[in-house]
Amino acid sequence: MIALWAIALAVVAVVFRDRIFPSDPPTPDPQTTQPAVATRPAATRPATASPARLVGRWRRKTGGYVLHIKQVREDGTLDAAYLNPQSINVARAQTTKQNGLIIVLVMLKDRGYPGNTYTLTYDAVADELTGVYRHRGLGRQFDVTFSRVDPAGGDRGAADPNA
Repeated sequence: MIALWAIALAVVAVVFRDRIFPSDPPTPDPQTTQPAVATRPAATRPATASPARLVGRWRRKTGGYVLHIKQVREDGTLDAAYLNPQSINVARAQTTKQNGLIIVLVMLKDRGYPGNTYTLTYDAVADELTGVYRHRGLGRQFDVTFSRVDPAGGDRGAADPNA
């Protein structure tokens, strides 16, 4: 009897899987597409913020992950590190401006991070990075927010032996 219930449950799970676990839309290739702009209230969209404001340590509000942006280069590429708590390889990091917003794209390539990406928008009013984390291995995406570790914008945050 238990075996029949298990088989019935498995059949129901397969048939209704898309309703129970909706799949995310395909993750675009960040090397060929522009990052999507996260929607934010107009008051948090100042067009005067400089990409140089991105420099610093940012801690994700869930999970304690740290994004350390060390430098913003003229071409928009970022010298960045990602820690969980050990260093995770950052394959690509860049910033662009879209509609007056500063967008940050970070691609991770490491064991357990098979091309996962962050697409973040800088909110100068809140001094936060908000957006989406796409986990390619799980085929899911998560809304995320990073707060600056040092509200003054300095670099007195968590120690990073790889910095």
